[in-house]
Amino acid sequence: MHIERAEDGDTQPPFLGPYPLLYLVDHAEHVQAIDTVEKVNDCFRRHDQEFAAVLEGTRFLGLVSRGQLGALMGTRFGFTLYSGHRIREHLLPDSLVVTSSTPLLEVLDSALNREGQAFYHDLALVTEGWEFLGIIPVPALLRVQSKLMREQIHLAERQGAELKNKNHELFRSLNQLRQSQGRYETLFQNNPRGIALLNADGRIDTQNTRLDQWLKGEGGQPGVGDLAELMPAADQAAYLQLISRHETDPDQLPHHSREFRLNLPRLGQRVFQIHTSWIRETGQVCAVLKDITDLRAMERQFALNEKSALLETLVGGIAHELNNKLGPVLGFADLLGMKLERMDDSETLVRYCRIIADSAQESGKIIQQLKQLSRPVTLERSQVDLSTLVADVCALIRFRLQATGTELSMDLPDACPGIWVDPIQIKQVLLNLMLNAIDAMEDAAVKRLLIRARVSRKTFAIAIQDTGQGIPPDQLTRIFDPYFTTKAPDRGTGLGLSVCLGIVKQHQGEIQLESTLGVGSTFCVSLPMDLGPSAMAEAGLSNPLEAGSKMDFGVEKRLDVLVVDDEEFITGMVQETLRSHMGWRVSRVHSGREALARLEKGGIDLVITDLRMPGPDGFAVLDWIRRSRPDLYRRTMVITGDAGSPKQNQELLDLHLPMLAKPFSANQLLDMCGSLASAHD
Repeated sequence: MHIERAEDGDTQPPFLGPYPLLYLVDHAEHVQAIDTVEKVNDCFRRHDQEFAAVLEGTRFLGLVSRGQLGALMGTRFGFTLYSGHRIREHLLPDSLVVTSSTPLLEVLDSALNREGQAFYHDLALVTEGWEFLGIIPVPALLRVQSKLMREQIHLAERQGAELKNKNHELFRSLNQLRQSQGRYETLFQNNPRGIALLNADGRIDTQNTRLDQWLKGEGGQPGVGDLAELMPAADQAAYLQLISRHETDPDQLPHHSREFRLNLPRLGQRVFQIHTSWIRETGQVCAVLKDITDLRAMERQFALNEKSALLETLVGGIAHELNNKLGPVLGFADLLGMKLERMDDSETLVRYCRIIADSAQESGKIIQQLKQLSRPVTLERSQVDLSTLVADVCALIRFRLQATGTELSMDLPDACPGIWVDPIQIKQVLLNLMLNAIDAMEDAAVKRLLIRARVSRKTFAIAIQDTGQGIPPDQLTRIFDPYFTTKAPDRGTGLGLSVCLGIVKQHQGEIQLESTLGVGSTFCVSLPMDLGPSAMAEAGLSNPLEAGSKMDFGVEKRLDVLVVDDEEFITGMVQETLRSHMGWRVSRVHSGREALARLEKGGIDLVITDLRMPGPDGFAVLDWIRRSRPDLYRRTMVITGDAGSPKQNQELLDLHLPMLAKPFSANQLLDMCGSLASAHD
């Protein structure tokens, strides 16, 4: 029988290892199953082990103990009766056998929960195939249990200390959280701007006190929970699209700022700058609202004041141009009178008539430009050729160029695609920049104004370059600030460049400045070249007629047209033009009352009406058509000689009807009527 004993130094097993029981084996004492009881008893006398394994070959069968054999052989006839028995006949009952893969805690639970004498029996360790590995004594298990308990106690103490530290840190974090929450509540609720947290649909989840005050209805009733419900249709679509983009593409659009109009229950329509940003942690959009209604009104007033200054500066040039244009009218009118008396040269008369018509048309354009300079600033986009616009502006300053001895050079592309801008406002920008350039060259030895225009796939860029004194570097960052000016107080208000910047930004464009002292300055205006549906939507042009666009048409049907104007020569000119060129039947009336009476009779296919008339005016006529003949409203156009008051300007925009400004040519009238006739078909 072979015995192995674990050394005292090996009593520190890795209890959490994959096979911890192998380290607990004290010895591997064993006998064969065919050995006699006497032989096994003699083995126990020679060794001090209390238990031994009984094997059949290498397979474990059970355990025998020293005490068991001593009691068996110590009886009166025990030696005689049992000494010759095979030891397999005297195995200990209910021996505890475990495999090397049995979990340690399971072994401890099974061994230390035994009752009676079985508690003190050692354990047999075998493989999964029941090959004997060794014997584990109960004291070794008790030592392991004690070690595990000590480790559990130490672990509990460490965890307790860590928990105490964590509780302390948690207390500090909670205290900081309460402080942060207090600061957040103070900043959120007392912020002078309106703040809202929006869900993915744009509805308000949370709002601060300021926004709640804005949205409350009459009598303090709770306000709406959706800002989009307070917006006009055009603003509403853009607002919802912006909120959706924050959710679908937060990396490309982390934050955005844009102006929207809100119809507040108690305050009416107000203009708000709404800054939106995406909150990734909560999946919400934070919207910060700033009421800029008064600011925009002030800016409009500033722009009007600046236009007044421009008008005063340009009066001499405009008067000069008007005299140049009206001179041929008077001269050729006299010649026409002489020729008519003799009636001897009809071809010359035709040529004179064309010259008179051209001169009158040019005069009308100049007067229209004068009116535009005094109109309130509104964003009325239309598709224009910027090269032509630049040329028109240069014509307006021709007198100023001649008076100052400034040489003008223009480098414009031969062909420029139409671009959606407000021609009046862009014209104001170019006028401001060109006049500033002329003023900057007042003391220059060489006075040269260069206008360059370039077209790319995305932008149209206009550069205005002068040979003036240049701008000092320390003033470059302030040049666009309101009220900042390098001119004398009697020559400028300091608003020109700030107005220009605002107009260009409103068109989603940019102004860049390059300046060198003693060499000159270059202002470059870049405007987006967007001809797609987005530009149409932004311009509010759902109907091509509203943009003044020409349509191909071939109308063969004779239409019945009603012309309404209190000026008989206007109705006569329209009647003669449509009869001779279109073959249409034209009825003329000269008051709103006559127009309503004729419309009630029916049979009218197309309406052309003025706005200012005695009695019921053109707006009353249009209102009757919209209510009583909505189909005819689509085939109605407005002719007017004056844009009128700001209120009337807005009323004109709300009509969504094509409009011709007086004076207009026969070709313009035919183009517009042809478009309406196409819509009729």
